Amino acid sequence: MAGAPPQAALNASISSGGVPVTANGSFNLLDPGATSTALQVGLNTNVAGNYTGANAGSATIALISDASNVGNCAPNCQLNLAPQTVSVSGKVYTAAVGQSTTPVVDFGIVRVGDSVAGRNVTVQNAAVVSGLNDTLHASLNGVSGPFAAGAASSGIVAQGSGQIAVGLATATAGAFSQNASVAFISQNADMADISAGTDAAVLLQAQVNNIANAALTKFSGLGTLSVIGNDYTLDLGNIVLGTLGINGSLQLANATSGPADFLSGTFDLSATGDADGFSFTGWDPFSGLAAGQSIGGLDYVFDATTLGVLDDLIRLDALSQNGSGPDLGQQRTLRIVANVIDQQGGGGTVPEPATMLLLTVALASLLLQRRRSMVH
Repeated sequence: MAGAPPQAALNASISSGGVPVTANGSFNLLDPGATSTALQVGLNTNVAGNYTGANAGSATIALISDASNVGNCAPNCQLNLAPQTVSVSGKVYTAAVGQSTTPVVDFGIVRVGDSVAGRNVTVQNAAVVSGLNDTLHASLNGVSGPFAAGAASSGIVAQGSGQIAVGLATATAGAFSQNASVAFISQNADMADISAGTDAAVLLQAQVNNIANAALTKFSGLGTLSVIGNDYTLDLGNIVLGTLGINGSLQLANATSGPADFLSGTFDLSATGDADGFSFTGWDPFSGLAAGQSIGGLDYVFDATTLGVLDDLIRLDALSQNGSGPDLGQQRTLRIVANVIDQQGGGGTVPEPATMLLLTVALASLLLQRRRSMVH
């Protein structure tokens, strides 16, 4: 039985049909039935673009039948075959390049309980615009404490920008500083995400102040100081008619802890001008009183020259100030009162224990004088 007739071998080479297709490789005398991977095609990734559909490229394979493997064919062993065209399609993306233009987010000075508008970290996709670009995804990381990071900014096109919000909680006073960072990712619909550059550092800063708090205290002198809400009363108690030069002093403090606003203010003594025996010195305007600091020398003198309940009213108009937000007003009143009684019991009210002691001493003195008169 006769064998099958011998078959010619195959020669082939490949060439690009133009940008962006790359093509190289060839083979010779490929035996019938054999395969080769020597012919290769690709896309030039130096030129971004969408090379699919009508934009697809091509490569041409030149084919030659070569009977040299069979022999006895010279000088016409090779026969050119019809070339074949290979369609080459694909997408070449330009990766996104992430940048931040906000190295510091500073909320400045705010107050406890304030509703603070958010700040923004601005990010950019610095990649050049090309035939096909990745978009940029940026997120703010490492944020905690009073600070809060908003949603990531995504879909940022080449030469475009986006923003990431930063919030601040004001429930607690303090000076806050935190190092955060923006992470960048390059994205497209066809490939896995890749890094879009080194993380960008962002410093978050804020100072949340306690509101200044004006508080009076007694430093020296008679009586008791009490307070209800914002209204103080200094009660000197019962004082015998004719007692002169009763004096005392008060202090005013910014009764809060730091960081806190400064306290400033003025005392309104316009209601103390009546002739009731009270006089006041040292109640001058003040400013810049820091948390925990106080001023003294708020002095008074009382001359008990009139029977009855006598009082004066002083009003403090104060401001909580920090040089950043609006000044916050607060008001305090001080009523200083004395009950002037006659040592013989006429006028005034029933003596309190402290006054009774004074009267007892006075009566003892009178009795001693009477006894001396009887002896003489």
